[in-house]
Order: sequence, then C-alpha cells, then structure tokens
Amino acid sequence: MPRIQLWLISLVYLWGLGQSLAGHSCHWLPGLMSIAAPFFFAAVALLALGWAWRWPKAALALVPWLLLGFWLAPRWVGWHPQQRGNLRVVSMNCNYFEGDFAGPVLKNQDAVKPLLLELKPDVICLQEYSTDSAENNQRFDAILQRQLGLRYRFDKNHGTAVFSRYPILGYAMEKFPDSQNLYCWADLQCPQATLRVFNLHLESYGLKLKGSRLKRLISGASVRPQQAERVAEAVAQSPFPVLLCGDLNDTPTSYAYGRLTALLSDGFCQAGSGLGFTYQGPIPGLRIDYIMAQPPLTFRGYRNAAAPKFMDHRLVVADLSL
Repeated sequence: MPRIQLWLISLVYLWGLGQSLAGHSCHWLPGLMSIAAPFFFAAVALLALGWAWRWPKAALALVPWLLLGFWLAPRWVGWHPQQRGNLRVVSMNCNYFEGDFAGPVLKNQDAVKPLLLELKPDVICLQEYSTDSAENNQRFDAILQRQLGLRYRFDKNHGTAVFSRYPILGYAMEKFPDSQNLYCWADLQCPQATLRVFNLHLESYGLKLKGSRLKRLISGASVRPQQAERVAEAVAQSPFPVLLCGDLNDTPTSYAYGRLTALLSDGFCQAGSGLGFTYQGPIPGLRIDYIMAQPPLTFRGYRNAAAPKFMDHRLVVADLSL
C-alpha cells in the first residue's frame, strides 16, 4: 500500500474519531469538526470507491466510517412521504429582514408574505426577527396576526418570537449568560392538548462580523453546549408536551443536537423529505435549523421551504398530529 494511502487513512481515522466524539464532548475541537460531517462521509465514500479496485485493503480500512456515515445519513437525507396532520409549524430565521444591514426591509417583508400565506402555519417561531424600526416591526406583526390569522403572540424583545393560531396561556424568556442569544417558551392551548413551545437561538457562528472567523467559530463551539444544557433542563421541567423550534447553529452530530434529541424526536429523522440542509450562507451544506417534539406529538411531514435570497436560512416546515 503506498505511503499516501497510509497517511490518508490515518487522517480519516483521526477526523472520524473527532466526529464521533462531537456528540458527547463539550470541547470546541470536536464541535468544529462536526461542521464538516456530511462532507467527511462523502469524501470517505469517494476514497473507498476510488481505491476499491487497485488498493482493496486500503478501501477495506475505510469500511467502519462508511458504516457510520450510512447510519447517520437519515439526519441529512429524508425519503419519507409527506402527509398533513392537524398542526403545521414553521421555524424561520428572518435575518432581521436585513434591517441591521441597511437593506430594503419593506420589500423583504413583502417577499416573505406570499410564502407564509401559502404555508398557512398554525404556529410560527421566528429568530432574528427585529427590523430597523418599531413601525416596520408592527407592519410584519400585522401580516402575521391579521392576514395569517396568528392572533396570539409572545414577542418580548422583537428578536425571538412565537405567533400562534391558538391562545397563549403563559410564557417566559431567558437570555444566555454573556450572550445576546436566548430562548423563550409559550404554552399554547390547542384543541387537543396544551403544548409548551420552545423557540431558541443558540450562539451564532458570527461569519458576517469583522475579525477572525476562526476565533468566532471556536467561541461559538465552546458556548453552544452550555446553552443547550440550559434548554434541556427547561424542557425536562415542562409540565406539558414540548414542541421545540429554532436555530441551533449546530449540526446533527454536535453535542447540542445530541443533548436535545435525548429528550425530543428530530422531526427530519421521523418524517423528512429531501436534503436537510437549512443554511444558505457562506458555509454550504449545514443543517442547523430544527423542529423537535415529544409524544403525543407525531411528525407526519417535514421539509425545508425555499427562502428569499436576503435570508441566510431556509424555512423549516413540519406537519404534526396531536
């Protein structure tokens, strides 16, 4: 076996071990490595195919990682038939309608409206919701409340908000320590049962900010596990079945994902269709936006919806039965 194959196999094993640790370790290094998980498994598959004929022993050495990739594939690729339940939920990162970047806020709000009118959600969870003015905030509130019929809302800081077709009985919000990010929950009185809906936005990658991207990636990967722990504690204390939406800014092999899916089912794994990638910003191929739930909620359908270009996240749409 040529030396280059030995080096590549060693690199694959080192990277693969990092990927495997990411879901169990709070350290930033496995967390950063988890970002590349789908590309890692795709690269391993290509190497194995390329070596299978000429260097079969080298290809055989990659089999453990091929098996792991096959086992994890349903976290990124879905093939479930789409059905409609009695509760449709949308999670949407609004990117401030580009209000913080001097963008055309009104035009961007109008670009989102027909998409939401077509989807007709019963519950919508919004992240990065604030715009450049209170007047524009109120304008989009009116679209959601009057035109979509989502009359009830919890929107304490115009950053992370829950709008619902059903009455909101109670709510709370908690900011994470030393962070601008937060989570909130709202208790919805649905016809079949009362649900506690969590909406969260974990620490960002900060790719649009000035300065060292590597430092920001390390900082985010260090903080998100603790933030996920806090959310998991709140989920465990809920007196009602939980529906969780939000931008985790973390991948399906991360610690944050593993901590939350120990308590909740990932809707994409249960009922997803197509590719699960939700981020359409500088790093392609990331799945970082999720909808999760507990019984008696059952996922009937789950997909990503195309978003206007000004957004850096696709919308996540889930149909559930309750």
